[in-house]
Amino acid sequence: MKSGTDLHGSHRGLKFYFGLAEEIIQYRQRNDMPTLRMLQDKHGMAYATAIKLRSKLSADLAKFHGGLLGRCICVNFPRLPQDMVFGTDAHLLLLEREMQRHRWRELGIE
Repeated sequence: MKSGTDLHGSHRGLKFYFGLAEEIIQYRQRNDMPTLRMLQDKHGMAYATAIKLRSKLSADLAKFHGGLLGRCICVNFPRLPQDMVFGTDAHLLLLEREMQRHRWRELGIE
């Protein structure tokens, strides 16, 4: 349901927006941002649409608790080493350790 959100009136489904948001989060982890041309080519959209979507999704993810999409996607990933590959055992172990540290901080243990 996109009604009443920043995505209201958009023509693409939520699956597309979640995928694009995940892509932006992965780039932001490396202090980068997907280029507009890359978004245009990869997702088959007009350049103006790429500008609008990248801006809209970046703004939504920057909101408190990650905005609409960020509430459903983990946006507080730790910074990853440049040579680490997403989805590998090392990546998943790093995320698990960081999640445990976050839980401990919330409980006042760390």
